[in-house]
Amino acid sequence: MFDTFSGKFPRANYFSIALLIFIHGLGLPNSFAASPDSREYVLKAGYIYNFTKFIRWPEEATREINNKGLNFCLVGEDPFGNILDKFAKKLKLKNRKLVVTKPVFIAEMRQCHILFVSRSEKSNVNQILLRVREYPVLVIGDTPGFAEKGVGINFFLQRNKIRFEINREALKRAGLVVSSELLNLAKIVTGRKMP
Repeated sequence: MFDTFSGKFPRANYFSIALLIFIHGLGLPNSFAASPDSREYVLKAGYIYNFTKFIRWPEEATREINNKGLNFCLVGEDPFGNILDKFAKKLKLKNRKLVVTKPVFIAEMRQCHILFVSRSEKSNVNQILLRVREYPVLVIGDTPGFAEKGVGINFFLQRNKIRFEINREALKRAGLVVSSELLNLAKIVTGRKMP
Protein backbone atom coordinates (compact mmCIF):
# COMPACT_ATOMS: atom_id res chain seq x y z
CA MET A 1 0.00 0.00 0.00
CA PHE A 2 1.57 3.25 -1.11
CA ASP A 3 1.12 7.00 -1.52
CA THR A 4 3.59 8.16 -4.15
CA PHE A 5 4.33 11.37 -2.29
CA SER A 6 4.19 10.25 1.36
CA GLY A 7 5.32 6.64 0.97
CA LYS A 8 2.20 4.86 2.24
CA PHE A 9 -1.41 4.09 1.32
CA PRO A 10 -4.04 6.17 3.11
CA ARG A 11 -7.26 4.73 4.48
CA ALA A 12 -10.13 4.34 1.99
CA ASN A 13 -12.36 6.99 3.58
CA TYR A 14 -9.50 9.46 3.07
CA PHE A 15 -10.28 9.27 -0.66
CA SER A 16 -13.58 11.18 -0.34
CA ILE A 17 -12.23 13.66 2.20
CA ALA A 18 -9.14 14.42 0.12
CA LEU A 19 -11.28 14.89 -2.98
CA LEU A 20 -13.38 17.53 -1.21
CA ILE A 21 -10.30 19.29 0.16
CA PHE A 22 -8.73 19.30 -3.29
CA ILE A 23 -11.77 20.85 -4.95
CA HIS A 24 -12.14 23.50 -2.24
CA GLY A 25 -8.39 24.18 -2.26
CA LEU A 26 -8.31 24.98 -5.96
CA GLY A 27 -10.25 28.13 -5.23
CA LEU A 28 -11.86 28.25 -8.66
CA PRO A 29 -13.84 31.42 -9.40
CA ASN A 30 -17.63 31.08 -9.32
CA SER A 31 -18.01 31.87 -13.01
CA PHE A 32 -15.58 29.08 -13.88
CA ALA A 33 -17.13 26.59 -11.46
CA ALA A 34 -20.62 27.35 -12.83
CA SER A 35 -20.02 25.39 -16.03
CA PRO A 36 -21.20 21.77 -15.68
CA ASP A 37 -18.35 20.54 -17.92
CA SER A 38 -15.81 22.43 -15.82
CA ARG A 39 -17.21 20.98 -12.58
CA GLU A 40 -17.04 17.50 -14.07
CA TYR A 41 -13.35 17.86 -14.93
CA VAL A 42 -12.49 19.49 -11.61
CA LEU A 43 -13.91 16.35 -9.97
CA LYS A 44 -12.07 14.06 -12.39
CA ALA A 45 -8.78 15.87 -11.74
CA GLY A 46 -9.38 15.38 -8.02
CA TYR A 47 -10.08 11.70 -8.52
CA ILE A 48 -6.94 11.26 -10.60
CA TYR A 49 -4.79 12.91 -7.94
CA ASN A 50 -6.32 10.66 -5.30
CA PHE A 51 -5.75 7.57 -7.47
CA THR A 52 -2.01 8.23 -7.10
CA LYS A 53 -2.34 7.68 -3.36
CA PHE A 54 -3.73 4.18 -3.90
CA ILE A 55 -1.39 3.03 -6.68
CA ARG A 56 2.26 2.01 -6.42
CA TRP A 57 4.55 2.48 -9.41
CA PRO A 58 7.64 0.25 -9.83
CA GLU A 59 10.68 1.30 -7.80
CA GLU A 60 12.51 3.15 -10.57
CA ALA A 61 9.42 5.12 -11.59
CA THR A 62 8.68 5.93 -7.94
CA ARG A 63 12.17 7.37 -7.49
CA GLU A 64 11.69 9.48 -10.61
CA ILE A 65 8.28 10.72 -9.37
CA ASN A 66 9.70 11.65 -5.97
CA ASN A 67 12.71 13.43 -7.51
CA LYS A 68 11.27 15.09 -10.62
CA GLY A 69 7.51 15.06 -10.06
CA LEU A 70 4.55 13.18 -11.40
CA ASN A 71 4.38 13.51 -15.19
CA PHE A 72 0.70 13.90 -16.14
CA CYS A 73 0.22 13.72 -19.90
CA LEU A 74 -2.85 14.27 -22.02
CA VAL A 75 -3.36 12.99 -25.54
CA GLY A 76 -6.07 14.45 -27.76
CA GLU A 77 -8.44 17.34 -27.13
CA ASP A 78 -8.05 18.86 -23.65
CA PRO A 79 -11.28 18.73 -21.61
CA PHE A 80 -9.53 20.02 -18.46
CA GLY A 81 -8.78 23.56 -19.67
CA ASN A 82 -6.62 25.29 -17.05
CA ILE A 83 -7.70 22.99 -14.19
CA LEU A 84 -4.51 20.89 -14.32
CA ASP A 85 -2.31 23.99 -14.41
CA LYS A 86 -4.05 25.36 -11.29
CA PHE A 87 -3.62 21.99 -9.65
CA ALA A 88 0.11 21.88 -10.51
CA LYS A 89 0.60 25.33 -8.92
CA LYS A 90 -1.16 24.21 -5.72
CA LEU A 91 1.04 21.14 -5.44
CA LYS A 92 4.19 23.19 -6.05
CA LEU A 93 3.30 25.31 -3.02
CA LYS A 94 3.13 22.10 -0.96
CA ASN A 95 6.57 20.89 -2.13
CA ARG A 96 4.98 18.37 -4.44
CA LYS A 97 5.49 18.55 -8.14
CA LEU A 98 3.08 17.80 -10.94
CA VAL A 99 4.41 18.21 -14.47
CA VAL A 100 1.59 18.66 -16.99
CA THR A 101 2.37 17.78 -20.62
CA LYS A 102 -0.38 18.53 -23.12
CA PRO A 103 -0.73 17.56 -25.79
CA VAL A 104 1.69 14.66 -25.63
CA PHE A 105 2.98 13.07 -28.83
CA ILE A 106 3.16 9.31 -29.39
CA ALA A 107 6.96 9.28 -29.10
CA GLU A 108 6.74 10.85 -25.60
CA MET A 109 4.02 8.66 -24.08
CA ARG A 110 6.36 6.16 -22.44
CA GLN A 111 7.82 8.97 -20.31
CA CYS A 112 4.43 9.69 -18.71
CA HIS A 113 3.42 8.40 -15.30
CA ILE A 114 -0.24 9.17 -15.99
CA LEU A 115 -1.67 9.35 -19.50
CA PHE A 116 -5.19 10.69 -19.93
CA VAL A 117 -6.66 9.58 -23.26
CA SER A 118 -9.27 12.07 -24.42
CA ARG A 119 -12.54 11.05 -26.06
CA SER A 120 -11.25 12.54 -29.30
CA GLU A 121 -8.77 9.63 -29.48
CA LYS A 122 -11.41 6.90 -29.53
CA SER A 123 -10.29 5.67 -32.95
CA ASN A 124 -6.60 5.73 -31.88
CA VAL A 125 -6.88 4.13 -28.43
CA ASN A 126 -5.53 0.73 -29.55
CA GLN A 127 -2.44 2.33 -31.08
CA ILE A 128 -1.89 4.43 -27.93
CA LEU A 129 -2.21 1.38 -25.66
CA LEU A 130 0.26 -0.58 -27.77
CA ARG A 131 2.73 2.30 -27.51
CA VAL A 132 2.77 2.24 -23.68
CA ARG A 133 2.24 -1.50 -23.27
CA GLU A 134 4.31 -2.91 -20.39
CA TYR A 135 5.58 0.54 -19.40
CA PRO A 136 4.69 1.90 -15.94
CA VAL A 137 2.04 4.28 -17.27
CA LEU A 138 -1.33 4.68 -15.58
CA VAL A 139 -3.68 5.10 -18.56
CA ILE A 140 -6.96 6.85 -17.73
CA GLY A 141 -9.94 7.74 -19.89
CA ASP A 142 -13.59 8.71 -19.72
CA THR A 143 -15.04 7.05 -22.81
CA PRO A 144 -17.44 4.08 -22.87
CA GLY A 145 -15.60 0.89 -23.77
CA PHE A 146 -12.10 2.18 -22.96
CA ALA A 147 -11.59 -0.12 -19.94
CA GLU A 148 -12.54 -3.16 -22.00
CA LYS A 149 -9.98 -2.11 -24.62
CA GLY A 150 -7.18 -1.95 -22.03
CA VAL A 151 -7.32 1.48 -20.38
CA GLY A 152 -6.45 0.99 -16.69
CA ILE A 153 -9.02 3.34 -15.15
CA ASN A 154 -12.04 4.70 -16.97
CA PHE A 155 -14.61 7.21 -15.70
CA PHE A 156 -18.31 6.81 -16.37
CA LEU A 157 -21.49 8.53 -15.23
CA GLN A 158 -24.10 6.67 -13.23
CA ARG A 159 -27.22 8.50 -12.02
CA ASN A 160 -25.43 11.81 -12.68
CA LYS A 161 -22.50 10.81 -10.47
CA ILE A 162 -18.92 10.20 -11.56
CA ARG A 163 -17.87 6.59 -11.06
CA PHE A 164 -14.83 4.69 -12.26
CA GLU A 165 -14.01 1.24 -13.52
CA ILE A 166 -10.69 -0.56 -13.31
CA ASN A 167 -9.13 -3.04 -15.69
CA ARG A 168 -6.88 -4.96 -13.25
CA GLU A 169 -5.05 -6.84 -16.01
CA ALA A 170 -4.09 -3.57 -17.75
CA LEU A 171 -2.68 -2.14 -14.50
CA LYS A 172 -0.83 -5.36 -13.73
CA ARG A 173 0.68 -5.39 -17.23
CA ALA A 174 1.95 -1.85 -16.58
CA GLY A 175 3.61 -3.01 -13.34
CA LEU A 176 1.27 -0.92 -11.18
CA VAL A 177 0.05 -2.23 -7.82
CA VAL A 178 -3.43 -1.10 -6.81
CA SER A 179 -4.64 -1.10 -3.21
CA SER A 180 -7.63 -3.23 -2.31
CA GLU A 181 -9.29 -0.06 -1.00
CA LEU A 182 -9.32 1.48 -4.46
CA LEU A 183 -10.48 -1.76 -6.05
CA ASN A 184 -13.39 -1.89 -3.61
CA LEU A 185 -14.53 1.57 -4.78
CA ALA A 186 -14.40 0.61 -8.48
CA LYS A 187 -16.35 -1.45 -10.94
CA ILE A 188 -13.97 -4.19 -12.08
CA VAL A 189 -13.83 -4.73 -15.85
CA THR A 190 -12.30 -7.58 -17.79
CA GLY A 191 -10.82 -6.42 -21.04
CA ARG A 192 -9.80 -8.25 -24.15
CA LYS A 193 -6.26 -9.60 -24.44
CA MET A 194 -3.82 -7.18 -25.95
CA PRO A 195 -1.72 -8.54 -28.87
